[in-house]
Amino acid sequence: MANLFGYIVVMAVMVVSFQNCSMQSTHEISGSLSAKTCETILKNTYRETYYSTFRTSCVSCHATGGEAGSGRWFASANFEEGYGYFKSLGRSKIESQALNAGHKAPNTGPHHAAMINGAQNAWAQADAINAQCEQAASAAIDTISKVLPATVYSVATPPADGVAWPRLTFNLMSEIQDNALKNQIGLTISLEVRRARMTGSTTDVGYEFRNPRALVAGNPLPTLRIKTLKLLKNGLVMTDFTTYDNLNFVAGPNAAGAAVEQVMQVGSNGLMVTSPIANTDAFVIRIGGVYDATGSPIGGGQPTDPVGPGLPTRVTYNELAGGNNTLNVFVRNCNGCHGAANPAGGLNLTTFATTSPLAQTIQARMNNMANPMPPSGILGGTAGIRDRELVNIWINSGAPQN
Repeated sequence: MANLFGYIVVMAVMVVSFQNCSMQSTHEISGSLSAKTCETILKNTYRETYYSTFRTSCVSCHATGGEAGSGRWFASANFEEGYGYFKSLGRSKIESQALNAGHKAPNTGPHHAAMINGAQNAWAQADAINAQCEQAASAAIDTISKVLPATVYSVATPPADGVAWPRLTFNLMSEIQDNALKNQIGLTISLEVRRARMTGSTTDVGYEFRNPRALVAGNPLPTLRIKTLKLLKNGLVMTDFTTYDNLNFVAGPNAAGAAVEQVMQVGSNGLMVTSPIANTDAFVIRIGGVYDATGSPIGGGQPTDPVGPGLPTRVTYNELAGGNNTLNVFVRNCNGCHGAANPAGGLNLTTFATTSPLAQTIQARMNNMANPMPPSGILGGTAGIRDRELVNIWINSGAPQN
């Protein structure tokens, strides 16, 4: 693989001008914030960090028809396919192989450490923004934060495969963050966890997870459908933790009417996430939704408007550059540098004639973690996510003037 760290440095130099940027524009934008829109943040980060390097250096193995075989084509010429495999395999696993000299030397080995460290800076920002976006866009239920059981941290003698792993356990009646939902969900969720090591190594490199379980409680015992599990470590979504993204499990009493703990996804043993380790690491389980026997979501379901005033289905340049403070994204965020007087990079956003030719480049840079605009960092928080979405809607509207 080429030295991606050098690539990122070059891109950072280009931050002074929109005109020198050749980034591709965002895809998959909807009229309001959704999990699909949040996913765009991660897709753009993949496109602007690893993907271009994979396309030039890894295609012999990791593109359609390559040596690696089906399921590992993260360098596919089809970006959507490549991103899907990247997400499925997990960034940390791919990084570990890139550093492994025994994987495909001389293309892999420790010489990629600088490249990986450089790319991780962009991904740290992406994780943070994605976490904010997901919270704004869905009615997910977050547990409280818990530090792992002490037994997880036995570095010398981690639990063997035949031994019961320690568990993260949360009672959703009380151990959730939304006070309005407390005492409403008769369900306990648990997830087995231990520290992870590469075969033959004595060094812990991350965590392994397996056997998510559910146990209902109440009188009478409820029947509940549980959809999607995500994991947050120290407040950030673990984006490599994807095995349970399609979870759709019905928990309830057994045939005899008794409460029995049930494994929600069998065959998912040993999901490894490479991650820095600290004894203070705290985890949150995010449940995508819990539904009662009638199919109604507990807690009222996904909000229809998670970011304040409703987003329009069409946005014009005159609105982005005008006087309406809920729509004038350019005025509030951009004109300080890209106004009529001495505009940075020669880009004047105060006229349609100078803005229109670079509309898609502007959109790409506003959603680009590796080379953001503004240069200080991509617009975050609920307000920033909403402003970027308005620009996305403008592009989807055909970037009209009025």
